[in-house]
Amino acid sequence: MPIKLPSSLPAFDVLSKEGVMVMSDDEAVRQDIRPLQIGLLNLMPKKIQTENQFARLIGATPLQIELSLISISNHETKNTAAEHMKSFYKPFSEIFDSGKKFDGLIITGAPIEHLDYEEVTYWNEIKKIFDWTQTHVHSTFGVCWGGMAMLKHFHGIEKYALKEKAFGCFRHKNLSPDSIYLRGFSDDFIIPVSRWTEIKNDDLVSSPELTTLLGSEEVGPCLIEDQKHRSLYIFNHFEYDSDTLKQEYDRDISAGKQIEVPRNYYPKNDPKEKRNYIDIELKDLKRDQAMWNKEKKGYFDDRGKQYTYSQMIKQNKYVRAKAETITDDINLVNQFIQSKSHYWVSEWEKDYEKEYGEPYAIQDDDLIAEKELKKQKAIAELNKLKEEKVEPIQ
Repeated sequence: MPIKLPSSLPAFDVLSKEGVMVMSDDEAVRQDIRPLQIGLLNLMPKKIQTENQFARLIGATPLQIELSLISISNHETKNTAAEHMKSFYKPFSEIFDSGKKFDGLIITGAPIEHLDYEEVTYWNEIKKIFDWTQTHVHSTFGVCWGGMAMLKHFHGIEKYALKEKAFGCFRHKNLSPDSIYLRGFSDDFIIPVSRWTEIKNDDLVSSPELTTLLGSEEVGPCLIEDQKHRSLYIFNHFEYDSDTLKQEYDRDISAGKQIEVPRNYYPKNDPKEKRNYIDIELKDLKRDQAMWNKEKKGYFDDRGKQYTYSQMIKQNKYVRAKAETITDDINLVNQFIQSKSHYWVSEWEKDYEKEYGEPYAIQDDDLIAEKELKKQKAIAELNKLKEEKVEPIQ
């Protein structure tokens, strides 16, 4: 079943192109189904990006979801067009007055970690929202600062400033594999982290109402269950896209801020190194080629004839599969270049430009040029393999 979104919301176009099932209000009316009501209290400056990330995750379910975007009352965002906020968001005061109830509420993080809670301009309203969830929301999910703020409000647990930003991809342990929230999860996995504060594990242990479900030896507690308040608090970022840490790093570098390279993120921890699937496949092919070339006796078929690498490609399914993978990648790159479009490019480019201060077309063209270069390298490698003309050794 799909997630219900306004057809003019940027996330509708983005998720549709990614293959996520979405439906407009008009389509939803024709289905005699009571959808799950999920609210997103979006405190992040990049509203559209955050909408896309959470809508993508929420849409990955067999249930029909109706997502409501909620904003802080009387708080003007500086990074998202006012027209976008007016069209798609409802201030909490309006939600409160309506008496509407939700099956779930997500409260995002906010880049205000350096402030004491009482210094946050909307702290009083946030506390009102936390209390409101106890009567109008079945289950609440607090993310990063949102989760820390809920711990402060309900349990008096403080956050602590870090000397250096916890930034990168860190391995986490599943501390409660029997939890209904971790059903199907492995024993450990990697989660993106991006924060300047932390919650001390000792403070959590001292509160019997709280259970730590996920944790990391490097960056501490991650996912906390609060049964009394029907809430989950997560301090790290399941929802991040693969390039979100890069965007944050580039943003801080451009602003002249002192920031370390996100750990375990870039190849060799070098921002100049870029992941590329074609390069990885070519590297594997060359490794296999070198391995076989070192064999003095070469590769023999069942008749005892010796073959070189080019001929072995036709005989060895594993190596042939890798060559076919490269060919498939080249075809995908060609499709990308010919269409000159990606899920970034859509009718909401103007909103994106207002959000980030530059048109996406520039980044898109750069990526096309990069992929064209990778494609040419892959084609050259394939041509080299095809041009080899070696007869079997008698």
